[in-house]
Amino acid sequence: MPVLPLEGEVLGSGEELATPGSILVLDSLLVVIDRKNDKQLSILSKHSGRLLGSFGVKGNGPGEYRAPWTVSADPAVKGRLWVFDRQLRRLTRVDIGRMPLAPGFPKVETRTMTRSFNEVISLRAGSFLGANPAAETARLAVALVDGELKSRHAPLPQSPPDVPLAAWQNAQQVHIAVDPNRRRIVAASRYADRIEIFDDGGRAIGLAERFFSFEPRFEAGALSVRSRDDKTTMALGNEARIGYVSLALSKNFIYALFSGTTMGASMTPTYGAYLHVFDFAGKSRGVYKFQGPVAAIAVEPDDSRLYATRHDPEPALLVYRLPALR
Repeated sequence: MPVLPLEGEVLGSGEELATPGSILVLDSLLVVIDRKNDKQLSILSKHSGRLLGSFGVKGNGPGEYRAPWTVSADPAVKGRLWVFDRQLRRLTRVDIGRMPLAPGFPKVETRTMTRSFNEVISLRAGSFLGANPAAETARLAVALVDGELKSRHAPLPQSPPDVPLAAWQNAQQVHIAVDPNRRRIVAASRYADRIEIFDDGGRAIGLAERFFSFEPRFEAGALSVRSRDDKTTMALGNEARIGYVSLALSKNFIYALFSGTTMGASMTPTYGAYLHVFDFAGKSRGVYKFQGPVAAIAVEPDDSRLYATRHDPEPALLVYRLPALR
């Protein structure tokens, strides 16, 4: 598969961005998580890149965040977001109101979840999709807002000998996304080049083409088991290879941001330099290379534009006109 260059332009930059990460396309807006900013969520115009409002100072109170990780749109209520804070294990419902943000907005309501997840996104009205639920042998789960599990999906592969469940769960981390029509779920592995496709009920329906077929490796220099404070976790060595670092779905295609580098071979192993595009049958529709490493991606539902965040040489929000994919 030939690798084609993907050239974009800066949509927004400046002191209002610190370390921009995850992005959500919301009608005419872009919502960006920026954990090192004074206010950790920014709302920008997707046409001009102009900052329209920001919210979410660091803290534990309502509307405050310690580690906002994912932001997703509520499918039932226009202008409503759900922000998942991985450190606080909490979902915050955010009603943003009109733009620019008016006094008293956004309106928020927080709910602490009863279990830990790596990522949580809104699936349908009243239910959420969680990645890597703690102490479970499934990689995906559908949960209520308080974390109560409704169903479990994508069983963990068989673990290698002498690798505890907690460390194996960590090695099987996935990034998750739901298509705009809420009909398909996709999971992209962080430590493998594996992308799995599910229907809206969580039934596996496909596997995307793989270019390298690498899996998490528990061996010298790669992944290892670490015990600290009576807890077992996974440690990354210089030979640990990073797979997919961000994921976005349009109505027709899967866009996955790929690293492919090892922890010791790159200064930015957890960023992506390549964009892998697949259809929902798992067939590759193109491989593209960014001009430099990017942190996260989002896409328009009609495939017209792709957005990305970067940190170097300066923090910026980028936009790309996508080639026609048929």
